[in-house]
Amino acid sequence: MNKKEELLKIFSIKLRNILAKADLEYELLQEIRLRVNAPLLVV
Repeated sequence: MNKKEELLKIFSIKLRNILAKADLEYELLQEIRLRVNAPLLVV
């Protein structure tokens, strides 16, 4: 299993779809911040 699959499996289907469309470089990904009443932040 690659890093993208490992990360996506811990999120809900709705968040998986958003992250899958984001075209991220998962090997360089450092953090994903989920905040209440605020936008998703990917660093």
